[in-house]
Amino acid sequence: MKNIYFFASFLMVMFSASLFAQSRVYAPELSSPENYGTRQMPDAILDWHAVTGGGLEIEYEAQLALTADFSNAITFDKTTLTSITMSELLFGQQYFWRVRAYDGSEVSDWSEVWNFTVLNSFRFESNPGDGDEVYTNQTVRWESIIGLSQYQVQIDTLVNWNKTTSGTTDNIFDVAVLAADDKWAVGEGGLIMHYDGTEWMTVDAGVSGDLFDVWFVDATNAFAVGESGLILYYDGSSWVEQTSGVSEDLFGASFVDANTGWVVGDEGTILAYSAGTWSVQESPESVMIMDVFANNASNVWACGEDSFVFFFDGSEWVAEEIGIRDYNGIWFNNENDGWIVGTKGSIFHYDGQLWNPMDPGTKDELFSVHFDGSVGYASGDKGTVCMYNGDWSRTTSSYFDEEMYSIYVMGTDVIAVGEGGAMSEITQAGFDSPFLRTYDVNTSNGVLEFDSIYFTNLLFGKSFYYRLKGMHSQDTTAWSGVKSFMTYPAPELKKPNDGTTDTHLAVELKWDEYDGATQYNIEVSKNEDFNPQLTYVSDSNSILAKVSDFDQLYYWRVRAAHPEDISMWSEVFTFTTINKVTLVAPENEDQSVNKCPRFEWEAIEGVPTYEVWLSLDANFTNPEMATTEEDFLQCQSSLDYDTEYFWKVRGVTAVENSDWSEEYSFRTEAQIGVDEYFTSQSVSVYPNPAQTNAYVSIDSPVDETYTLIVSDVSGKVISEAQMVCFKGMNEMQLNIETLNKGIYVISIKKDNAVVTKKLFVE
Repeated sequence: MKNIYFFASFLMVMFSASLFAQSRVYAPELSSPENYGTRQMPDAILDWHAVTGGGLEIEYEAQLALTADFSNAITFDKTTLTSITMSELLFGQQYFWRVRAYDGSEVSDWSEVWNFTVLNSFRFESNPGDGDEVYTNQTVRWESIIGLSQYQVQIDTLVNWNKTTSGTTDNIFDVAVLAADDKWAVGEGGLIMHYDGTEWMTVDAGVSGDLFDVWFVDATNAFAVGESGLILYYDGSSWVEQTSGVSEDLFGASFVDANTGWVVGDEGTILAYSAGTWSVQESPESVMIMDVFANNASNVWACGEDSFVFFFDGSEWVAEEIGIRDYNGIWFNNENDGWIVGTKGSIFHYDGQLWNPMDPGTKDELFSVHFDGSVGYASGDKGTVCMYNGDWSRTTSSYFDEEMYSIYVMGTDVIAVGEGGAMSEITQAGFDSPFLRTYDVNTSNGVLEFDSIYFTNLLFGKSFYYRLKGMHSQDTTAWSGVKSFMTYPAPELKKPNDGTTDTHLAVELKWDEYDGATQYNIEVSKNEDFNPQLTYVSDSNSILAKVSDFDQLYYWRVRAAHPEDISMWSEVFTFTTINKVTLVAPENEDQSVNKCPRFEWEAIEGVPTYEVWLSLDANFTNPEMATTEEDFLQCQSSLDYDTEYFWKVRGVTAVENSDWSEEYSFRTEAQIGVDEYFTSQSVSVYPNPAQTNAYVSIDSPVDETYTLIVSDVSGKVISEAQMVCFKGMNEMQLNIETLNKGIYVISIKKDNAVVTKKLFVE
C-alpha cells in the first residue's frame, strides 16, 4: 500500500514540474487608440503592452480590418516592437485591430478586439469666434492633423446658412419639415406656425400654453405637446386639444404610426398613445424627461436630467445613467444607431450595445439633435449648430447669441429655430459667389501645433464664411463645419473725441489702425454733407489737418483702402476750433513788472501770425501794435516806471482773425535808482585787445534798457544801440570789423549812470 502512495506522489510531482516548465505566452493588452476612439489620425499608432515569455525575444503580429470578423484583415509583419504606425488610413472609416504574441514556437491567443474611427473633418480654433468682427487681414487656425499632405481652405461671402424671417418674436421651441413647402413650428404661448412655400403664417389653435414639441407622422396626423399636460392633435385641417390626463409639462413626443406613440415630460411622466387613447406608463425615475424616440413598439428610448437614459422593450421601462450630464434631445436612425445631446456639449452615440461619448467641438449646451441618413445636426445655446458628417464639428448658423432650441434636417433642407423667433435655414449651396477663394496649404514643411492661413485683402464690411478639408494620396476628408466672421466696415475714429471744442487750427486727427489697410482717405468739411471738403491721404493712422477758420464747427471722417477694396466712411466726428488766445505773462493785474517785459501766450497750432496791442487805457485808444510769428513778444524799448498798461492778443490767418483775448493789465516796477548799483564792476569788454568781434557784458541790477555808445578817442560817436537787459548777466556782440586799428571808448549809459571802458582793436 505504501508503494502505491509513493508512486502516485511521484507522478503528481513530475506532472507539476512539467506544467511549470511549459512556456505559455499570454495575449497582449491593447493600449491605444482607445477602444471606440473617434477622431483618430490617419497616421494612427497601434500600441500595446509588452508580454513576457520563456524565450529571449517576443514577437508580435497585428491585424487591422474593416469588420469585426477580420474577414478582410491586413496582417502586418512580425515585429519585436510594441507599436505599429499606420499610414494614410481612410477618413471617417472605422477600423478593428488586434495583436497576438509569439514566443518561439508558442503563439498566444489574439488580444481583445478594439476599434477606432479616423477623423473625417477639421475643427477651427476658437479665435476668431463665430460671428466676430475682424480686420480684412485675418489669421485663422485649426487643429493640426498628422498624416496629411495638403489642406484646402475656402472662403466666400455666401454660405448655405441664412437667416429667415419667421414673423414672430416669441420663442420657437420645435420645428418639423414635411416638404420644402410644408413646414411647421410650435412655441411660446400656444404658437403654431405653418410655412406654405411662400411665407410663415400663424395658425390659431385656441390654446395659450407653451408648446415644446411637435411630431408629424404624416401630413394628416400630427401631435404637439406642451405646458401643463397640453396635447394637440392635427388631422390635416385643424388642431384640436386632447385630454392627456396629466398636469405635468410635456417636453417630447415620438410616434411609430398614427396609432402608436409616446410623450414624456416633467416628474418622470410617460404617456403612451394607442389608437386614440392616452395612458400613463410607470417611469423608473421621477426626473424631468426631455425627449423620446420610438423605433417601434418594443424599442423606445428617452432621455432626461441627471444623466438618465430610458429604454422601453414593449413591456417595461428601465433607466440607465450615461455619463454625468443632463440630456435634452434624442434621435435614432435605427435600433443600432442612436444619439443623445445635452449640457456642456455632451453627445453620446449608441451602436446597438453601448452609449459611447463623442466630441462635438463645443462646450455649449445642446438642446436638439436630428439626422437624415448619415448626415446629422445638433443645435443649442448661443446660436450653436454642430454638423455630423463622420465627425461632429461646430458650424455657423447665422445666429451667434440666441438659443437655438430645435433643428430638423430632411435631405438638403435644414432649419433651426429658437429664442425670440430666431430661424436659420440652409437655402442655397454656398461657396459659389464670384468672390470665392480657394487656397491649397502644403504641409510638407512639417506639422505645427496649429496650422493656419492668413487671409489678406478681404472686402470691407462683409460676412465671410470659411471651411477646410485635408487630404493625402489615398483619401480626402469631408469639408469641416463652416465658421464665419464679419470684417469691420470702416476705421474707428479716436481723437479728437466727437464734439471736442477749442481745438487748434492745426489739429491731429487719429483713428484706430485697421489691419489690412494700405491707405486711408480723410475728409474735413464745414458741412455735414462734406461739400466742399478738404481731402487728405495717409498711409498711417493719423494726419495733421490744417484749417483756417476760428470758432468753426468742422466734420471729419475716414475710410480705409487696400488694393482690392475701399471701406465705407467711418462715423462722422466733429470738432470746433478755438476762437481766443489765452494770455500767460505778464499775468492779469501783475505788479512790479519789469519795464521791458516779455509778453507770452498759449500757442495755437496752425496760426501763422499773432497781433499784439499795448495801451495805457483799457479802451486801447492809441495802442502800440506789433506782430509776431512766435507765441511771445519781447519788448524793444523800456516802458515807463510805475505805470499801468493794458495788453491783448489775437490770432491772424489768411482768411480771418480770431476774437481778441481777454484784456490783461499790469503795473511796471517803481524806479529804484539804478545808478546806485550800476558801477564799472558791472561792465566788462572782451576779448581786449580784439580783432574782429568783441563782446560787452553787463551785470544789471534790474530789468533795464541801456544805451551802448562806441566812440573814438576824439569823442566822435561811431555807433549807438539799445541793449535790453534782464536782471543778472547779459551779453551783446560788437561788430568791429569796420573799425581801424586803435583805441575806442565804450560807454554804457542809463539815466545818470555812465560806465566807460576802453577797447583796443588790433
